[in-house]
Amino acid sequence: MGLVTAIIPAAGSGRRISSSSYKQFMELGGKPVIIHTLERFQQASAVDEMVVVLPADKVEEFSRRIAAYGFHKPLHFVSGGERRQDSVHQGFLSLNGEETEIVVVHDAVRALVEADLIHRVVDRARLTGAAIAAIPAVDTIKEVSPQDVVVATLNRSALRQVQTPQAFAYPIMRKAFQHAYADGYYGTDDSSLVERIGIQVAVVPGSPLNIKITTAADVRFAELILKERD
Repeated sequence: MGLVTAIIPAAGSGRRISSSSYKQFMELGGKPVIIHTLERFQQASAVDEMVVVLPADKVEEFSRRIAAYGFHKPLHFVSGGERRQDSVHQGFLSLNGEETEIVVVHDAVRALVEADLIHRVVDRARLTGAAIAAIPAVDTIKEVSPQDVVVATLNRSALRQVQTPQAFAYPIMRKAFQHAYADGYYGTDDSSLVERIGIQVAVVPGSPLNIKITTAADVRFAELILKERD
């Protein structure tokens, strides 16, 4: 079997809690959010190496901060692009296609992901070529018109809230990127690029605790979860 490489897009400044902190470097339990995320992937034996995609003007500074935590798996740093998809693509282009079997993409700010979920997504991608983590929609979801009028109430039993990690066989992801950029297409997640080339994407049960940490309230919630786990 070839390498399983995790691409961690962390190139966006996004919404900041304070003017001096990127959300992926917010403090959580005494260390940056992204460090918690990378530690999860370090613990996941299914993953061989990690590629962290950083803001182009912060690569030297941020890579030095991350490397100081002494990760034992190979850890590579790449400059990001204008949008998230561009950043994931930059990470993908840094891979050795002859050695890489599975590519896993995971949001830098989903720091509560567990190694077991990473394993399950990777295992399913090995079987099917493409797999994502997702959880059932628990709220009623309505389709709304541009005028903010309800058009339809959707059947939530068939709906899922998509998370990362998302994992794909290297050739599938390469083809998905080629078609997306040839068509000028930007998807809302990595899976959408794969779906549009006709590949079925398997869904693996995710976790309601696998949240994106982007606000001060998210940080407080995540700290409570970390304390319970400890």
